[in-house]
Amino acid sequence: SFEKEKRDTEKDYWLHMYQNLLDSKPESLVLEEATLDPSVVHVIKTAKAQDYLSAFARHQVSFEMLCRMNDDDLRRIGVAPTGIRQRILDVVKEESEVESRAHQKALALISDLGETVCVILYLFLLSFSKLQHKKKLRKSYKIDKYLGRQSKFEACF
Repeated sequence: SFEKEKRDTEKDYWLHMYQNLLDSKPESLVLEEATLDPSVVHVIKTAKAQDYLSAFARHQVSFEMLCRMNDDDLRRIGVAPTGIRQRILDVVKEESEVESRAHQKALALISDLGETVCVILYLFLLSFSKLQHKKKLRKSYKIDKYLGRQSKFEACF
């Protein structure tokens, strides 16, 4: 029991010293951490590597830079433990894949919306023009790209 109490006292001492060290962090480093790319902060927190936020801030690492970093790059900026470096790289890979899928979905949605808007515009303009001007209209708004040659929309007019 005496040994356990001694270990607890030592642990409390070191935790207290660690907190004092954190409390005396230079203001410039606090400011750098505050301006760190939120995506980088998310990756570091997800990888449970918050102790290394200051290293990423000091080296002004953006999410784009982080995505290109490898194990050696992480070691060079001060992330020493292999396990933490691997967790960071794993989270970056997962986040990049999620971002890529979201980007693809957004492009597909924009493309679908673009087609819909284009068709609506075509039908709207067509309703106000003479039928003989239909080809000219389609060419000027590049509507063929969306409607194709045999459009079911043309049957409406």
